Amino acid sequence: MFGREGDLLSAPAPSSPAAEIAIRPKGGYRWLLLACGLGSLGFAAFFAWVSFSGAPDFPIALGAAGSLGFLASGVYCLTFLSRAATLLAPDRITRVGVMGRRTMMRADIAGYRRVQRNNEAPSLAFQSRRAGEKPLRVFMFADQPAFEHWLAGIPDLDAEALARSQAELAADPALGADPAERKARLDRFGKIAKIYNYIQIGLCVWAWLWPRPYDLVIGLLLGAPMVTLILALWGQGALSLGYDKTDARPKVGAMLFFVGCVLMIRAFDVALLQWAAPLTYALLIGAALTAAMIGVDRKLKASRGWLIAAVSASLFGWGAVVEIDSLADPTPTAIYQTTVTDKTVHHGKSTRWTVDLAAWGPAHGGSSMDVSEAAYDAVEVGQTVCVGLHHGALGVPWYELTACGQATVQPAA
Repeated sequence: MFGREGDLLSAPAPSSPAAEIAIRPKGGYRWLLLACGLGSLGFAAFFAWVSFSGAPDFPIALGAAGSLGFLASGVYCLTFLSRAATLLAPDRITRVGVMGRRTMMRADIAGYRRVQRNNEAPSLAFQSRRAGEKPLRVFMFADQPAFEHWLAGIPDLDAEALARSQAELAADPALGADPAERKARLDRFGKIAKIYNYIQIGLCVWAWLWPRPYDLVIGLLLGAPMVTLILALWGQGALSLGYDKTDARPKVGAMLFFVGCVLMIRAFDVALLQWAAPLTYALLIGAALTAAMIGVDRKLKASRGWLIAAVSASLFGWGAVVEIDSLADPTPTAIYQTTVTDKTVHHGKSTRWTVDLAAWGPAHGGSSMDVSEAAYDAVEVGQTVCVGLHHGALGVPWYELTACGQATVQPAA
């Protein structure tokens, strides 16, 4: 969940060495949990009302699924708020959660790793000395004196792994003839990686907020994975394509996830008639790109970073298929007349303008498409418009609003 680290959990200092300390959600994190819980319940009620009020073009199954999903989320947040705690005692640590509690004895702890996942509070994962026992993950309060005092003497496994990685790099003859030369090489590629990552951040922001000129922006996004692979090959082991924080090498692959996300977002600029074919192509491209990344950086597979790489590559694959299919096929093969049945402006992190169309050509049940603000303002509900149907350079049909005078207009279906 979001929230400042200092507001997550709080507990008084122990009055005696034997006192058990209960660390619970507090401050901004507590209010956030409350807001998420009540907000989810509100969305659950909204989905239920929309689904069963007979709203047109809204499937009952979708509304029921959304209502149940938000209901479960709301109940979980509120239950977590009321029950969640980390209990510290001199000889053990206990996690109290929604589904119960679990304890690990201090003598059984082999070490801990710090975990920071998106949208969640910082936590610790305690590794057990007992074979087959799952790690115990507890939420933490990083600057809580009692918590940090309790951790004293327990090995920090992340710090140990990072130190091993640094030692391996210092002894790797592929990086230089001696430790000084290897360090200089890593420092040089560290600066290159930093500049390259900033360039990718700028590209993602540009493509997300103002993708103009469109073809240039999309072309740069499409070329980003190839440039990243070439850069990693040039580094000859000095650069990492993974996400492992215990890998001491500079990282250039992490931004590929955001490149894939932005390219996928831009793919929604294109109105598709079908989803199965581009999904198949996307998975194939994702598999090929993942294999290429593992081939360039063998440590990616060992660290299981290939799972994140596979997700990033698949997102990129979807966007690549849709954009190449549309940009390489600018001329419609058929133009159909239809009628605007509705138009909506969607406000959120970004604004979307949507136009609903009556049945036309192969879209026997009508269709809905995102358009530019200018196109949205140019049409009115009930107005006759024309839709240009494209075959697609990759055989994935897509369509767009177009001028009715371009070619012979076919009547609506």
